This record gives sequence, structure tokens and C-alpha cells, in this order.
Amino acid sequence: EEHEALFSHTLILSATHGHNSSVVERAVADAPSGSVRVRWHVPRVLTGGCVVACTDEGRAYFEARAATGELLAERSARVHASEPLSAQAGLLPTLLRGRQMLSAPPSWGLDRIDGSIDSEPYAPPVTGVGVHIFVLDTGVHETHIEFSGRVGEGRDIRQAAASTVQVDVQSHGTHCAATAAGATVGVAPGATIHGVKVLDDVFGDGWTGDIVAGMEWVIEQDALRPAVVSMSFSGPYSYSVNLAVERLHAAGIVSVAAAGNERADACTESPASAPTAITVGATDQDDGVLSSSNYGACVDVWAPGGLIYSALPCSSPPCTSPSDFQDGRYGIKSGTSMACPHVAGVVAQVLQLDPLATPTQVLERIQSAALRGILPSKADPNNYLLQVVTSHTAPPSPPALPPGPEPCPYEVEVSIVPDEWSWNEQYWEVTLEGITLFSGSHEGGAGCVDGGRTYTFTIYDSYGDGEVPRCSKLRQAARCPSTTSHTTAHRARAIYYAHKRLPRAISHAASAPPMRHATQASTVRGGRAHMR
Repeated sequence: EEHEALFSHTLILSATHGHNSSVVERAVADAPSGSVRVRWHVPRVLTGGCVVACTDEGRAYFEARAATGELLAERSARVHASEPLSAQAGLLPTLLRGRQMLSAPPSWGLDRIDGSIDSEPYAPPVTGVGVHIFVLDTGVHETHIEFSGRVGEGRDIRQAAASTVQVDVQSHGTHCAATAAGATVGVAPGATIHGVKVLDDVFGDGWTGDIVAGMEWVIEQDALRPAVVSMSFSGPYSYSVNLAVERLHAAGIVSVAAAGNERADACTESPASAPTAITVGATDQDDGVLSSSNYGACVDVWAPGGLIYSALPCSSPPCTSPSDFQDGRYGIKSGTSMACPHVAGVVAQVLQLDPLATPTQVLERIQSAALRGILPSKADPNNYLLQVVTSHTAPPSPPALPPGPEPCPYEVEVSIVPDEWSWNEQYWEVTLEGITLFSGSHEGGAGCVDGGRTYTFTIYDSYGDGEVPRCSKLRQAARCPSTTSHTTAHRARAIYYAHKRLPRAISHAASAPPMRHATQASTVRGGRAHMR
């Protein structure tokens, strides 16, 4: 029997664009004997996807196959819980918010997002009833009084048999889950929580292979909709993780991701950089950007993340023995990990109001309800501070734009390169059925034409070799003779082709019918002309 230590590498395999799942199946089947073990099949989040453990020989084999371009073999990378400060445990601590002292619960974060800054109890009119929040984290302490019968089926991805029992020893997952949907410390106290354990019991670390497998399990739970995934962890940029987020989005599942705590650009990390994730930065009690928070264009919204009070599985995590676990312990944590579940809770509110809302519509409604422009410039460009959603109000429509110019399906540009003779002796025009559409001189010019018609491009020469001088410029097409060729040492050359212009306003221009041309060219003393 092979020794487990030999399988020291984990790869995430998927078919590249344009290839189907069979390329991965063949690659696994053709791998050297004893060099690979399939840990997870993840076909719904990655095309032909699977997570494999392999030996040195197996890794070299798959990376060689990946070099052919038909599949991707991404090494599983370490991720970590987005929490820079350790938990401070207790029962009912007193929290500092600016110069005010507020009793907890609730957390100052709930106070900040409910539309007022006071010590009134947090009592949202919309509680997230009927919405499923999947917390990909260290697990959830299901018997905590904050959840009281609102914990649905979960999964421990890190167990070989994918156990449905996922105990939270580390405490990070319980804290995040209660912030999202706890009875007294949660944003959406009516939502159902599902713990998906993908991070370890010591430091809250994990691997992208397990993250992808966790998202696969979520997308398989078709009956548990509407749904939002809360991901309070970060790691290096991962194509596989970002693609899995995209597949969740396509399935109608909202993904909320912590921006990370490296004081860096969130676009360098995953899942924060996933275009279809709602990425969350963290703020402090004074509406400043939390010092540890990542930032940048990938951050979609900001939420309270400093000194957040929420549930813990025991008084002094990690909870190393069964006797440590208690159902009524609370504590304080900080980081974008704590900001992320605030947003997940508001997503649950939106989905209760409109269960058929798409992930894109959910983000629009969150940003529409948010306070805009009150955070420091470090929060730009998406300077939105989270607020609860209390009514089914769609975001306002953008103001109507004034009508712009007519689109130009095909742009014709003309330039003339003369020889040593005078430039004033050259003139050209483009006509359709005898009517001049646009024309010009030696300086060239441009104009728009439609596809599917035949146009005439004519160069006139008034050098004195028999042409009627500039008659076409007078729009007297019926009186103008056709251009003629003359026996001379220098012949005109008309080089032309249609250049398809693709303005942003008309993306369908790519399917426009091709343009055809007929041309007549006269002597231009060795000059050259071209249309493009």
C-alpha cells in the first residue's frame, strides 16, 4: 500500500476554454500508475473539474499535460481566515464606539448599518426568513443560542468522507455565522445557516482545493435556494477559485468575499478578485477604513469590521476538548472577515424581499441603499458604506442620456501619398448610384457607409492629361465623364479595403454584412492612394 506521505501535492484540474470534460478524464486515466488519487470531483464549478492528490511524478505528468493547453493544472494554494487580531472572549463586554460606550449585544456594527447611530436595539423589519446562508469557514457551533433551530445541513469538506458534522474548534466560523444571522448579534436573524468547513482548527488556514470542493457542494444543494455564500478568507489569486465563484453566480447564488487584511490591492487575491463576487472591505467605529483592510477597485462595498462582537463556541478558543464548548459565549474579532458576514446578512434581506433577484441585482440594491462618499478616499472608487435593506425597492434608473450620433457600421478612411508633383492636382470621391457621399483632396478624409452595397471610389487627375478638372466636386455627376487611363510612365494605384469599426455603442456591428467596392482609377503621376 502506498504511503500517504508520497501524495504530497494537490492539484486542481479543469478543462480549458474550448475543451470538454473528457480531456481531464483522459488525463487522469492516463496518469502513471500509483501517482494520483482523486479527492473531489467538482464538475459544476469547473469544466471536468477534479481535485487530485499526487506524487512528484504525478505532478510533473499533469503539468506536462497542462503545457499542451487542453487543461489547467493549478496547484492548491494556502488561504487564511481574514482576521488579523485574535479573539477577545467574554460574556457581555462593553464596546467602544468613537467616544460612546455601547452595551453589547448588539455590536456597534449593527448599530451603524441600521440607519442610525444610537444605542437602540437592532430590530430589522426584514430578517432574511427563507434565505440560506452558506458559511465557508472553520465550521459552526450549531447549538449556540444565537442559532436556535436555524442551522441547516452542513458539510466538513476536510474530512475524507465529507462528514455532515462540522465542529468549530477555532471559533472563526461561528463568529462570522452569528454576525450574518445570529438571533441577537446578527444582521439577518431569520435566515438559515449552513456551515461548510473548509478551514482548519488551529489558525483558520485552508487550501484552494478544499475551497473549490466546498463551492461544489453548495451548488449541488439545488433545493436550498435562494442562497448566499459567505467567504471570510483570502489567498493568492486563483483562476480556479474565481471561476468557481463565476459558476455560483451563473447558478443564481450570491457570493460575498472578504477583501483580505494585507493592506494591499484586493485585486491580487482570491476570491476577492473574482469579478462576480461582492467583495467587502472593513471599516472602524469612526467610519474610517480599518488599518489592516485591503482596498482598491475590486472592493464593491464597505462594512463594519473592527472590534465586532459576536458568538464564540467556547470562552478561550481553540476549543480543545468537549467540555470547552459552551452555547452562550461571545467575543470580539476584527478584520474583513467580520465585515463580510454583515454584507451576507443584508444579501439575505434582499433575497427575502425578492427571492428571484439575480446576484447582479442584489449588488445594485445594496449599493443603492448604502451611504455613499462618507468614507475616506482610500475607500474609492466604490465608496459605499453598508446599510440594511428594509423594502423591496429597485435601484433608481440612471438618467436618460441625450441621443448620440448615429452609429457608423463601416468607416472609410482615404489617404493619398503623392510623388514629387503638386498635391493640388489630386481629388477623390466615393459615390453610390451616381450620388457623391463624401469626397476630398490630397489631404485625404473619411466617411461612413453601410454594408451590403456597392460603392465607387474614384481618383481624379487635373494634371492636364485630358481629365475634366474637379467636375465631380460640383456634384454634377451626370456631366462628369468616367475617369480614363492614359499611356504614361506613372499609373495610379488604388489600394482599398473596408475597415470595420466597432464603437462601444453598437457591439452588434461585428455581425454586419460585408461591404463590396468597385473602383475606377486614373493616372495620378505615380502617387498612391488607399482606403481603409
